[in-house]
Amino acid sequence: MDAKLVKSAILAAGIAYLAAAGLLLILAAAAYSLEDPDKYLTAFAIIALVLSAATCGFSASRLNGEASFASGLFAGIIFAVLLFIVSLVLPGEGFGLLANAATAICTVGVSALVAHLCRPRAPSAAQLRRKARRARAGR
Repeated sequence: MDAKLVKSAILAAGIAYLAAAGLLLILAAAAYSLEDPDKYLTAFAIIALVLSAATCGFSASRLNGEASFASGLFAGIIFAVLLFIVSLVLPGEGFGLLANAATAICTVGVSALVAHLCRPRAPSAAQLRRKARRARAGR
């Protein structure tokens, strides 16, 4: 495995965990300002998980441009494995082991999909023609 791929995936997973902590803090404060906070905590936690998985894929794509999908996939796997370990250590009143495993798999998918969609692309032919026209006009 490429060292740059591993480094960018680990860094992206760290960024995603920081994003998850911030999102959970913001959404928990928003939930507790509502009348019945227990009603919204699960939905807010799922929103925070999806957004942090998207952050994981986006940051992996930006950190490793040439292999963005592989980097996003590997970062998503790291993110999901750590998430699954935390769910085993701190079970709480969750949905159970099977639901946690399914959530981890979905997290990997979201991260890889966002990394694929955010990959750097080559300019299109129309963009290259516009750039050439601007360059000729500026001479």
